[in-house]
Amino acid sequence: MTNEEIDRMVRRYFAETSKVGFPPLPPEAKVVTGNQYADNILHVMLVENGIEVILGGEHSANTIIDYHIVDEQKFTCFVLKWS
Repeated sequence: MTNEEIDRMVRRYFAETSKVGFPPLPPEAKVVTGNQYADNILHVMLVENGIEVILGGEHSANTIIDYHIVDEQKFTCFVLKWS
């Protein structure tokens, strides 16, 4: 699966789920971007969807440059629902 495909799914997922709001960033979450909203997204992706998203790129810190699957079952459910 390409980074672009993952990016589209993540954006779709958060367009829908952000309508109801996110819980506060928990203390165990990694601070990656310094933006509480973005760090919350990364944490939710890791914990609830089994994917660690790596952000970066020349033009935007909101570009997915890589990802690591940490829970195959959660990730499969995420892909089936949001692809």
